[in-house]
Amino acid sequence: MTNRRSLLLLIGLTAEIAVCGCSSNTTIHPSSASSAAPASGAGTSSQVGQKQSEGTISFLAPAYTVSQSARIVVIAAARVAGSAGAVTVNYNMSNGSASAGADYTMSSGTFSWKDGDTANKTLSIPIADSNPFVGTKTFNVDLSMPSGTATLGTPSTVTVTIAGAGTSPPVATAPVPPTPPPPTTTVSKSIREWVPCDGLTDYTDAVARAFEAAASGGFTLVVDCPVRLHSGAQISRSIPISDGTTVTFTGDGEFRVVDTSLPAFEIAHPQTVSLVDWTVTYL
Repeated sequence: MTNRRSLLLLIGLTAEIAVCGCSSNTTIHPSSASSAAPASGAGTSSQVGQKQSEGTISFLAPAYTVSQSARIVVIAAARVAGSAGAVTVNYNMSNGSASAGADYTMSSGTFSWKDGDTANKTLSIPIADSNPFVGTKTFNVDLSMPSGTATLGTPSTVTVTIAGAGTSPPVATAPVPPTPPPPTTTVSKSIREWVPCDGLTDYTDAVARAFEAAASGGFTLVVDCPVRLHSGAQISRSIPISDGTTVTFTGDGEFRVVDTSLPAFEIAHPQTVSLVDWTVTYL
């Protein structure tokens, strides 16, 4: 019975050594052999880290405007959404309505970022001002071929507008004709304002006053009724007609002169006096 028990114990120890992977020099205590159990969750799990993004590259703005007299325009590119590793992107320029050399300096090159770098990168483009022009002209700058896993964002093209520094020539205009003077309004006054027109009473003095008023007042004296003069006490004087006097006769208008021993009227400068339809009846 004792030999059998020893044999069973030896077999158990041999199995325990095989399970735990122990060397033949390892001491196994019988008390621990019965309590040994395999560790739960055998094996070690490993995690594989994901590669960080190299970012997205684009221009800061889709358009820039610069005065021709400024002589330079500065545009900027940005790196966003990632900064792992060093990346580059190419830029190239192309004409719009502006011409390289004549209006701006064309170039091509590369924007570069180091690992961890997200600072904006700028590009200065010279603008020609030796030939000022009127209006606006444009050219374009494009991004292409980002390195590695970096991608292009929006905008990837910039349009640069150059505002010309030239001035427009004066517009030829037809000469403006002088404004004609306003039509002259002829003011007329009837001799009835000075005489009652009865044709019987002598009004030599009144007619003289009417002539003088017409000359100084710039109106036309209208004789539109018969007026008797140069008779009685008035026979010794002639009626003066001053320069610039205008007299016109209408309807029944006439001067009735009684005495002709003296001239009824005196005109110093006939060329300055206008007598229209002059009507004088000598009695």
